[in-house]
Amino acid sequence: MSFRSLVITLLFCVVVLLPPMWGQRPKIGLALSGGGAKGLAHIGVLKAIDSAGLQVDYITGTSMGAIIGAMYAAGYSGNEIEARVKALDWDKLLNGRPNYSQVSLDEKDELDNYTAELPVRHGKPVLSTGFLESEEVWLTFSEIFFPVHHIKDFSQFDIPFSCIATDLSTGQPVVINQGEIVWAIRSSMALPSVFAATTWGDTKLVDGGIVRNFPVSDLKAMGADYFIGVNLYSGLSQAKDLKTMLDVMYQITNFRDAEYLQFERGLCNILIEPAMTTYSAASFNNATEIIDIGNQTGQDYYPVFKQLADSLNRLYPPSAQSRPKRVKYDRVVIDGISIEGQVYTSRTMLLQTLDVETGKSYTPEELSARFRKAYASLYYQYVYYELEPTTPGHCRLHCILRENEMQHVKFALGYHSFYNASMTLNYTWRNLLLDKSVSSVKVAIGQNWKTRIQHKQFFGNQLNNLADFSARLERLKMPIYNKNLLYDIYQGYDLRLNLEYLRLKGIHWGYGGGVGAGFTYFEPDVMTANHFEGSLVMPYTYITVRHNSLDRRFLPTSGKLLNIKFSAGISRQIDYMTLSGGQRVDTLYYPPNPLFSFAMQYESYRQTGSRTTLFAQMHGGYTQNNENLIFDRIVLGGIQTHLANQIPFAGLLDAQLTSTSVLAASIGCHYRMFGDLFLIGRANAAAHGFRFPMGNEKPVAPKFISGFSLGTALNFSLLPMEFNLMYSPYINSIYSHLRVGFLF
Repeated sequence: MSFRSLVITLLFCVVVLLPPMWGQRPKIGLALSGGGAKGLAHIGVLKAIDSAGLQVDYITGTSMGAIIGAMYAAGYSGNEIEARVKALDWDKLLNGRPNYSQVSLDEKDELDNYTAELPVRHGKPVLSTGFLESEEVWLTFSEIFFPVHHIKDFSQFDIPFSCIATDLSTGQPVVINQGEIVWAIRSSMALPSVFAATTWGDTKLVDGGIVRNFPVSDLKAMGADYFIGVNLYSGLSQAKDLKTMLDVMYQITNFRDAEYLQFERGLCNILIEPAMTTYSAASFNNATEIIDIGNQTGQDYYPVFKQLADSLNRLYPPSAQSRPKRVKYDRVVIDGISIEGQVYTSRTMLLQTLDVETGKSYTPEELSARFRKAYASLYYQYVYYELEPTTPGHCRLHCILRENEMQHVKFALGYHSFYNASMTLNYTWRNLLLDKSVSSVKVAIGQNWKTRIQHKQFFGNQLNNLADFSARLERLKMPIYNKNLLYDIYQGYDLRLNLEYLRLKGIHWGYGGGVGAGFTYFEPDVMTANHFEGSLVMPYTYITVRHNSLDRRFLPTSGKLLNIKFSAGISRQIDYMTLSGGQRVDTLYYPPNPLFSFAMQYESYRQTGSRTTLFAQMHGGYTQNNENLIFDRIVLGGIQTHLANQIPFAGLLDAQLTSTSVLAASIGCHYRMFGDLFLIGRANAAAHGFRFPMGNEKPVAPKFISGFSLGTALNFSLLPMEFNLMYSPYINSIYSHLRVGFLF
């Protein structure tokens, strides 16, 4: 007789022989253990229970078992849980900081652009705890459990539920069976040194797996008579199998639980232990494979569940035993708003950012979008909500937040083939001068130094209006080439005073305009018999449209980038000197027409596999009434953009070609070879030197160039690197290009 047949026979005998003892239908309890990513195997068992028609009366869970168990208890079927789980982005969910694509457009210029960043309080650095708050855990779980937000007693779920956490003060297990369900499962999964502990009265709660990873005994306390347990923990791992920090922390937290595992296993009438030896608690990248293992396990035990269900249903007809379904909601009306946790920021600022109106109804997705917008402002370590029912279908919105420090010091190292080595320092204050503002001072120290003072002020009912004042001073370096011959270098200083208005649309779009003035002094690096030096003063105005939905700054895999700018330089004053016949000639010149210019940048990235990302880029620039000054012209070349009016072009060195008009397009591919090491290929082509017929000008046909590059990149967050070899038939030379770290 096979093992499965033996189990079915024994179950049948138990169910048939014990009714006189129970006198009523025995209560079935289901315990789901913790196990990190391995806990996704629980889903297949739940699907088999559903298919068999077996009624579960009580559920307990720890950590991942608490998440899956709570969903099942709240009314999700096994199939529905599988669909929701497969749609989750686990990297995003378990990330302790905002993803680049989640951050507001106005913050993207500075985000992920530094080697190190330290919060500052009262003039002293504040060391990070290293714990993850994970905004996405709070918001995603709030969406999942929105239908039962009004149920604060977990015994009133479709299936009574409890989960296990650990009291950090005493080391004792805490059974959570009432309160906020999102808070409960967040407490049960708070793995020490990975996730921040949750607050419970005067103490803190952490992962229940420390003391009771397999909570079968708690089913008995709830009233269960018959125990089904799904255990994903087979004992302490060998040292050679501990490959990630998450694996190590699970090992440490399971030291004590390993002593009680045999006792909990012995309570089970049906003990299910899926074969998970090749996966660890951190194997979220293998979620699909783990779910498949759970599905196979469920199929293996389906006959067991079916025999048990049929036997119980014959003896105890389900019509009289079924639990009533609870009323569930897909949207609620907000009657009022309260806020908990504010210290530095104002209530008005949060309410304007959220833009939640009392008296209006909202879906969970709409509420999450508003809280993600607040989180994207970078004012908060976390900001989430709880719904406090007032009347049926109505709630009070309780906002819970923890603020980031209002001051940060940032540090970056960098090297670039054009700029050489540099060190960048930044000090940022939030709400220094006025509420809802960001002020910063930034300095790059190196051969070509730069400095910038900036103040951003938000205003408007939704804080989607931005006034941005900046003053930027830098040392210029502009090479002059004749194809591959470098015959001069102009250097100087450039000061830009700029005031911009930007209207933000969501977190990805913005449009607006600005005014400013530029002051430029230039001279050749080496004085010659025919040198040209002087200064340029130009007030200007412009309009702009911007979009940035890239998923990361370096080597993006998805999203788009768009920058469009029309500008006009008015009342230009050019004061320059030349040598003519060995004599110095001074000239003060006011060009009769303003300098008009157009610049466009578009990039699109799409991941076509787990390792491959395709991208396409288009850049354009056009100037009208150019006075043939080198600093007025569009410069072409290089891999990254860091000069004014620069269009990157693989195959040319930075600024190796200048023109009054350029239209360039490129395609390429990132391929992840292993780890964070990538292979990058690019091909580009450009038309330049063309003129449109305006006024007395005649049209000029474009000239065409092409280029290619092949390189490698290391996506190391503290110091990303990229090295390329590139070639253009126009130059007929192979160049190398190296970038290490971060640019200004």
